[in-house]
Amino acid sequence: MVSDEGQGICSAACAALPGINRQPDTFHAISHRLGKWVNSLERSAYAAIENEYHCMEVFESAKTEKVIQKRMDAYFEAKTDADKAIMLYEIYKFLYHCIIDNLQVFDKQGNPCDRESAEEEIRVALDYMISLPVSKIKKDINTIYNLLDELLGYLDTSRQISQNLIAKGIQPYIVQAFSLAWQYQKNATKAKKSERRKYYAAKEKEQLEMMKMMLDDNFETVKTEVFTQLDKIIQSSAIVENINSIVRAFLNTSGNRINQEILNLIMFYHNHRRYKAGKRKGKTPMELLTGTKQEKDWLKILMEKLENHDHLLAA
Repeated sequence: MVSDEGQGICSAACAALPGINRQPDTFHAISHRLGKWVNSLERSAYAAIENEYHCMEVFESAKTEKVIQKRMDAYFEAKTDADKAIMLYEIYKFLYHCIIDNLQVFDKQGNPCDRESAEEEIRVALDYMISLPVSKIKKDINTIYNLLDELLGYLDTSRQISQNLIAKGIQPYIVQAFSLAWQYQKNATKAKKSERRKYYAAKEKEQLEMMKMMLDDNFETVKTEVFTQLDKIIQSSAIVENINSIVRAFLNTSGNRINQEILNLIMFYHNHRRYKAGKRKGKTPMELLTGTKQEKDWLKILMEKLENHDHLLAA
C-alpha cells in the first residue's frame, strides 16, 4: 500500500490491512515538501537582484559626497544580499535535484537502482540541506529523515521484478532496454512542464523503436510482458489522488455538504466514465475490472437505471 502521511489514512491502513506493508508516497514525502522551497528561494533571489539594481539606480543619482557614500554602502549591502540569495537558491536546487534523481527506479543503463546507495545519497543531500540558512525547512527535512527507511521499498520490488523477467528467459539487455523506456514513460507522465514531457516522450519513442527493430515480430509480446510487470512498481498514490480530484470538484460545488446518495452518484460516474488520456484511454474502470466491454455512455446507463427504478416504484 502507498499513501501520504495523513493520520487518518495511516490509522485506517493499520486497522484494515494489518498484514500489508505501507510505503510512504514519494511525491508527498519529498517533492511536495521540498519542491516548494525551490520556487520560494528563486523568488527571493530575484527580489534581492531587483533590490540591488534599485540601489544602483539610486546611487547613480546621488550628488553630495555624504549621500554618495551612504548610497554606495546600501548598494554593496544589497549586492552582498543578492549574491547570498543566488548562491542559496543554486545550492538548494542542486541538492533537491540530487534527491529527486535518487528516486528513479532504474539507472541510465536500465539496471534497478540500489536501495542502500540511494538512501545514502539522499541522506547526504539532506544533511547538507538542513545546514542551509533556511530555518523553516528543518521540520520538513526531519520528517523525511523519519520516513527514509520505508520510502524506497519500491526499489526492492523493481530488483525482484527484473530478476523474475530474466528468469523467464528474457535476455538481460532486453529487460534493461524496456526498463528505460518504461521509466521515460513515467517521467513524461509526471512532468509538469511541456518541454520536459516532450523530451521524455521522445526518449521513450526512440527507445521503443530501437527495440522494435531488434525484436521484430516479438516486440509487442515482450513489451506487454515487461511493462505489465514493471507497472507493479508503485512509488506514489497518484491513482488515488486522481479520484480525489474528481470528488473534490463535487465537494467544492456543494460547500462540502455531501450525503451518501451524492457519493454513490460520484462512484457510479467514476466507474463508468471513459478515460480520456493515458494508457487506459478509451476504457472505463468497470471494463478493466470485469473484462466486459461497456457499450453505452455512463449517463445513458444511469438514465436507464432511473427509468427501471421508476417502473418498479410505479408497479
